[in-house]
Formats: sequence, structure tokens, C-alpha cells
Amino acid sequence: MDDNRIQGLNDDELIREAKTLRWIAPLFAGAMIGLIIVSVLRIVSKGFSASSITPVVFIPLFISSLIKWDKVKKEMKLRNLL
Repeated sequence: MDDNRIQGLNDDELIREAKTLRWIAPLFAGAMIGLIIVSVLRIVSKGFSASSITPVVFIPLFISSLIKWDKVKKEMKLRNLL
């Protein structure tokens, strides 16, 4: 379904989607790195807790944004927009 939506976008919408995904993926990566650091420090100081696994919850969101960004880039190459 997502592929059909990407293919159905016109050129301007596709470029806007690529620009949005271009900053979302690094934002997720930075947030995950920060969460991992905080989780490790919290484990060291107070021991393991349920909040220690918070970075694991965001891994699927990060992976899905990378996959979508890759699909958008491939569609842009097909349309000679890159």
C-alpha cells in the first residue's frame, strides 16, 4: 500500500516527502542515541527498570523511516528528480 501511495504522488509532493524524510531519519537516530546513553547511565546508577528498554521501542520507527526514505529516493531516481 505504501508503494502505491509513493507512486501516486506528483513530483512536487515526492520532493516534499523526500525533504521531510531527510531530516526525520537523523532525528530518530539522534534521539535513539540519546535514549541509549541515558538508559545506560540509569542502569549503572539505579539498576534495571522498565524505562531502560525505551530505545528498543523506537527501533521499528527508525527502520520504517529508513525504508520509506529509500523507497522515495528510488522513485525519485525513476522520475529523474535527483
